[in-house]
Amino acid sequence: MKDLFNRSLVSRIPLLALLSLLSLGLWPTHGMGSRSQETPVRIPFEPTVTYGEGYGEEAVAQQAQSRFALKLFDRLLQQQPQENLFFSPLSIHLALSMLYNGAAGETQAAMAEVLEAQDLSLHELNWTNAQMARWLVERSQAEGPIQVQIANGLWVDQTLTLRPPFLQALATYYQAVANRVELGSRQTVQAINRWVAERTQGQIDRIVDRLSREDRLVLLNAIYFKGEWTQPFDPALTEPQPFTRPDGRRVQVLLMAQSGRYGYRETEQLQVVRLPYGEGELAMVILLPKPGVSLEALRQELSPETWQEWTGSLPTRPGSLRLPKFKLAYETDLVPALQQLGLGIAFSRRADFSQMTPEPTQVSRVLHKAAIEVDEKGSGAAAATGVIVSRTASDRQEPFQFVADRPFWFAIVASGANREAQTVLFMGSVVNPK
Repeated sequence: MKDLFNRSLVSRIPLLALLSLLSLGLWPTHGMGSRSQETPVRIPFEPTVTYGEGYGEEAVAQQAQSRFALKLFDRLLQQQPQENLFFSPLSIHLALSMLYNGAAGETQAAMAEVLEAQDLSLHELNWTNAQMARWLVERSQAEGPIQVQIANGLWVDQTLTLRPPFLQALATYYQAVANRVELGSRQTVQAINRWVAERTQGQIDRIVDRLSREDRLVLLNAIYFKGEWTQPFDPALTEPQPFTRPDGRRVQVLLMAQSGRYGYRETEQLQVVRLPYGEGELAMVILLPKPGVSLEALRQELSPETWQEWTGSLPTRPGSLRLPKFKLAYETDLVPALQQLGLGIAFSRRADFSQMTPEPTQVSRVLHKAAIEVDEKGSGAAAATGVIVSRTASDRQEPFQFVADRPFWFAIVASGANREAQTVLFMGSVVNPK
């Protein structure tokens, strides 16, 4: 795979401004007494938002998020190359960004490298994350064609001391309310899973099975997306067709069909088509290797530069396409992939999260679950990430034909008025849609 750390201009989106409120000192947790797990205590740092002028770091932040998405996609593809993959780079990025607020020393440096945030101050990263989330949520309308919901939260064991600046940063930039609980209890596990289910409209009903006595903090992000195609598929045209899997076997799947004008690009290696949702600011981009070209061959070429070459500013062309209806569910512990990306120190006794708590802690698990369903009307997708902290063209264009009857990649991306803009909400690899 080409160097994913190269600082190419990947994308930018219009963002608005958010200012933070800071406080000093320590929030004492001892002496609070026993609390019922049915009614967790909210730590008194409520989400406080002030809007103002921008800081001009949007492009740098967008480049960082895109580079992070691509290099994590590459690692996850290598883990199970013959299996379906679906995850939310944005959900993972936001969860790790919250954790980053508590890192110090070598741990902070390692997290900055993994998040591709070396060129951003902590304040700039938080601020641009807030604007990105706000811009996406503002695309939503009640009963409209696009619905996006983003939520953050943290569950804190009643024995853990947290620093107020850490709590205030998460409340201000990430709208995260902290709940003081007995973290290892069954009631807390149920409350966390209930929170995730509610904020993903039931698509993710569970993120954690158990919490140990050593666990001290759970940072959570949840994303829900529902998009109606700008041009829906006609169900009458959906019919069974063969789909060729990586091993050469053919299975019968339902292929949807339509014709029209689409953002489209074709190279010697692949075809790329853009299917917009609603008014077109969010879209699914599908990358289909040419016959004889494998997904692995594409992976070896994947870089911020090639991703931009493949998916950026797709010219409009007439054509017809066939796309399988599919439903995917994926879950993983991201620790191995993040260790391979250089974040091993965060999972070791050398971890330094002294900006979060004066007590020695380390990350034990980074759980991620995602699900998507694609049909004639559009797409519904959701994801949740839990970070568990423990102690220690020519003028005359011929219509193209795009038939996704073999393995392909796809991504749900958001863009502003400038189609160069790209925030990757979800990414996936379909090798068997049935």
